[in-house]
Amino acid sequence: RKGGFIERRDRRTTPHLALVLMAGVLRMSDNHNIRNWVSVMDPVLNRLLSYFGLGFSVIGPLIEYHGIRRPYFMKVNDVLAEMEKNHHDAWEVVTENGKYSQFLTD
Repeated sequence: RKGGFIERRDRRTTPHLALVLMAGVLRMSDNHNIRNWVSVMDPVLNRLLSYFGLGFSVIGPLIEYHGIRRPYFMKVNDVLAEMEKNHHDAWEVVTENGKYSQFLTD
């Protein structure tokens, strides 16, 4: 830290909060044998997750639910396989360097 601010190189090496949260969701999914995710979220959040290869598929229209939201669906194994190929750095964070990659073989 320098003057109360995180230096630029620190920001580049620190995983994005969204990835860390999705890593937690993956661990809980593994503990409870959940292989598909359904979510209702702000479309902006889905665009952010898509940047890391974690984009959900739209399954319904925009709705008013604590703000404008949209329902989404994801098959976890399909998304992790795609992430491993195209967003490997994010995949390493979410799967804890492959520890939770058994989703790919289920």
